[in-house]
Amino acid sequence: MRGGASDQYGGMSRIAGPLPHELRAAPFTVRQAAAARIPLGRLRRLDLDHEFRGVRELRRPGPALDRVAELARRSRLALAGKPASWAVSGATAALLHGLYLPRTLERDARLHVVAIGAANAPRGSGIVGRRTGLPVPVVHARGVRVVVPEYAWAALASLLDDEESLVVAGERLWDPFDPIATVAAVDAMLSSLGNWNGVSRLRAARRLMRPGSHSPRETLMRLLFERNGLPTGVPNGRIDVRSGRTYYGDLVLREYRIVFEYDGGWHWDEQGRRRSEDLRRQNELGAEGWLLVRFASESAEEGMLEMARAALRSRGWRSDDAT
Repeated sequence: MRGGASDQYGGMSRIAGPLPHELRAAPFTVRQAAAARIPLGRLRRLDLDHEFRGVRELRRPGPALDRVAELARRSRLALAGKPASWAVSGATAALLHGLYLPRTLERDARLHVVAIGAANAPRGSGIVGRRTGLPVPVVHARGVRVVVPEYAWAALASLLDDEESLVVAGERLWDPFDPIATVAAVDAMLSSLGNWNGVSRLRAARRLMRPGSHSPRETLMRLLFERNGLPTGVPNGRIDVRSGRTYYGDLVLREYRIVFEYDGGWHWDEQGRRRSEDLRRQNELGAEGWLLVRFASESAEEGMLEMARAALRSRGWRSDDAT
């Protein structure tokens, strides 16, 4: 009898009573718990996640979730019981869609939430709230209401300090091997943003963006060469060789038969030896007159520029050539 009373009035019992099935399966609001006649003390137990005011979720045993899965879980919790006009946006949406962000923003634990067509911005501990009168499209990703990828990128304009970071994030939209938006969708969005916060920065970044990049380093390499008047060719250009195989290079300059690329860790096996398929690629391209110029991930910019200029000059390029 004494245990039941403490459950009802203070939640003092150490044994957490079972929740109804419908409250165990997904995040739930305090109002839903009250309707199910769950004592208030039960909602304070440590087996429930209390991160966001007014909602709870049963903690689940097992290995820790990866970063994106945990972000999705927290987003579902934050949006539980909230208006349908609310959606995840900003850096949170960018990460859920797989856009590349600087580490400082990637590690920010706050959730970015937008109210679409609503009078008031979302508020709450751990929430960065905004509102917009634009009819921003929403999709469901990992069970979360989230703005579409191009609008997630647009929301970064007020969060990223430099233009290059906006370009890196934006070019992820057009990854040739895993695209998540079209060039037409991005351009249509930019034409409709009106006085969106940071719209001029977005348009400046768009002028620098090109489809084809597959990683932040590829984008940054291309931007470095463009700033310094070097030709950059085609990002992830396709090269078909006589054997019938097809290869891709980070930057393929067909006019000079040069490939510029980063020599990432995937080129090596666990013993530090170059993988056989990578050697075959290098040999086949070399046999057909292609010059592969590889940069280490830690290469300094001046060193990269010096190597690139030397390679280009060896193939007939002059510094006064048009880029």
